[in-house]
Order: sequence, then structure tokens, then C-alpha cells
Amino acid sequence: MTRNMPGTMQARRQAPLRAVLATLLALLLLAGGPGTAVWSAGPAAALDGSVAASATASRKPTEAWAPDGTSLFGTAEGRIPSYTQRSYTIRVYNARSSRTGRYQVWRGGKWNTLQTLRWTLQPGRSVTGPQTVKSPKASATVKRKYRLVIDGTRYEKAWADTVTISHENPRDYTGQHKRAYRYMRAYCPNQIITVVPGWTSYAWTGSRRIEIGGSYPAGAGFQYVALHECAHIRQYALYKDNYDALAKRMNAVYGGKGGTGLERAADCMSYAMGADKAAGGTYTTSCSGYRGKAARLLLAGRKP
Repeated sequence: MTRNMPGTMQARRQAPLRAVLATLLALLLLAGGPGTAVWSAGPAAALDGSVAASATASRKPTEAWAPDGTSLFGTAEGRIPSYTQRSYTIRVYNARSSRTGRYQVWRGGKWNTLQTLRWTLQPGRSVTGPQTVKSPKASATVKRKYRLVIDGTRYEKAWADTVTISHENPRDYTGQHKRAYRYMRAYCPNQIITVVPGWTSYAWTGSRRIEIGGSYPAGAGFQYVALHECAHIRQYALYKDNYDALAKRMNAVYGGKGGTGLERAADCMSYAMGADKAAGGTYTTSCSGYRGKAARLLLAGRKP
């Protein structure tokens, strides 16, 4: 008696049936002619057994940009003064549809939505309207993580931009930071200050951050430097960080080329804030007449 391995006879009986079914399927396809749609229950398999790429893999990347090209709150350089806010405006370009999204903060181990967003595709164009988000006001010195999300569509992939922001309260400063802030707080009450080595100090547009020389001892000379840099911050805020427009107007009032007028204006503004001319005068001590009036206007938030 011949014995068979389990399943051998079952396989032999099914072989003729499979051949008949394959023939019938081929005849049906031929009868349908070119262009006949064939329904498939899943991804097609290649001869080597691999699965063909999903149609979603061909979705185009989302192209989202801010007017200044920065990332989320990028001009803040990762630091925002307490009690203040920074804005971020973004559009979607080369868009094929309107988009939805969210502005979120990481808190309690999860992303919490602060604002629901919708970018509407402009008629006849491939760009959406703008959406603007703002950093929340914070009183404490604390780090927080924020995220801007643009949802994916059948045409485009999802997009996200995540940033960690340090909300910095200058009232918590110590050391050289505290000394500089003490001099300028009446006119720059929420000021981000960075202490750098040496004697050179700067005020930056965009971030509106002050770099203060770490070598200055407390006294009239340091007060002049701190107030001079604070004056620049007031100038930038009034002219909305348009350095060229600011420099052009200050040169017209105070004389000079490039940034000379702007620096002379900052000197005159520092004297109006209480700096000692004898301890200052890096750029000018001539602040009478319209020069002095212009300095006072700038401090009052008015363009001369």
C-alpha cells in the first residue's frame, strides 16, 4: 500500500481547477478590451514579490514660507521677553488646495492646540492667504515648545515646524545682566540682554536683543552704554526694524552716512534718558536744537 505525504492528493485534485479559472479570467479580460478597469483588493505585487508603492507616496511636499524666510518665531532667536509677544505669518505656496492646521504648545506631556488654522487657496492662484500666530504672554522665565502643523491632503504631504522658546523675564537677571537692565529698565522694561566678552556692545534688529560688554564696571560709563543700546531698541521698534528707512531719516536729522546718524541719535537719546555726557560722547555730544527735539520725539514713540 502506497502512502502519501499529508496534503499531496489534495494538491493534485486542485491543480486542474486552478488552470480552468485562470483561462476564464484571461477570456474575460480580452472581452473587456483596452481600458477595462480591473478591481483590486490591495496593492499590486511585482513578480519578485515586492508590493508596489502607494499612490500617496507621490504627494508633493508642502511649501510654506514666512515673508522673511524664517522658521516659527525665528527672528526672536529662541528668546522672547516676558510680557511680550512675537508674531509669525505664513502662507502655503505652489498649493493645489486649501489647507487646515493647528498652532500648539507642548504641555502636560502632549500637544495642546492654541489655535485652529485654515489657509484658503486664492482664486486662480497657487498660493494661499496668510495665517498669523502669536506667542502667548508669559511672566515667568520658562522654556516652552511650540509647533505649527499643516495637515496633509490627497495632493500634498503634511508639514510641521517645531521650536523651543525661552520666555525670559529680565527681572530675574543677576550679575552683569542685572546691572545693565537696572540702567535701562525705565525705557526698555522687557529687554533681552546677552553678556559678551570685552567692551563692545550691540543692539540687533529683528531679535531686538542687546549684547552688552562683560568688562564694564558699574558706573556712569556703563550707564551710558546701556542707555545708548536701549535707544537703538526704541528706534527699531518705532521703525518696525526697517533699518534702511531709519538710517536714512537719522542721517537727515543728525548728519552723516550709513549708520552715523543713527548712532548720533542714540547718543542724544541716551542723554535725554539720563546718561552723563562726560561719560559718553562716543558719537556726539551735540544735541541742542532740533537734534534734542528729535531725540525726545523718538523716545516718545514719534518719528521726527
